[in-house]
Amino acid sequence: MVNLIIYCLPALGWGLMPIIAKKAGGNPFEQLIGTTVAAVLFAVTINLFSDVNYTALGVMVSFISGIFWAFGQILQFAALKKSEVSKVMPISNDTQLLFTSLSSGIILSEWKSPTETLASIVVIFLLLIAMYLFSVKGHQVKEAGNLTFQIILIISSSSMFLMGYVTITNFFWNFRIKYFLTAIVRHVFFSANDHVIC
Repeated sequence: MVNLIIYCLPALGWGLMPIIAKKAGGNPFEQLIGTTVAAVLFAVTINLFSDVNYTALGVMVSFISGIFWAFGQILQFAALKKSEVSKVMPISNDTQLLFTSLSSGIILSEWKSPTETLASIVVIFLLLIAMYLFSVKGHQVKEAGNLTFQIILIISSSSMFLMGYVTITNFFWNFRIKYFLTAIVRHVFFSANDHVIC
């Protein structure tokens, strides 16, 4: 039961964030700064009660992941600025599921069997139908005049960056990029030390 509650917390946070951002107002940059400050404060609080082992490599990968998150989030805020939460978020959620499913199956090779591949393709197909019904059939022209192709493009771009934010760490471990980044960190570190000694 406790695990189920923990699993639901991210969904609750992601669901409330666009509503709070819309109510708070401001431009996308201000909303991004507010979200970032809140995330930093939350991370610092968790750090006080957790035994966290920081490494240069872990910080570097987290930084790269954070870049993807920042671009994805500011684009999502931009879409919310141009339209309503009830219209933007269903498409945003569907495209995030779509892109993340494709990346996990194709890039991360998480589709281990033909059955998993077929089931994933069926789910992706259903997501595409759901997006079509919502964006085209779900709203009449007079009701969805502000849900333009430009907004849908912004939402899709946001979801692609958020896909990178979610999958970059798994991509890092699965494809052993850690050895490449470790070599870079060691080179920078030892080069700096040699420069100081000289």
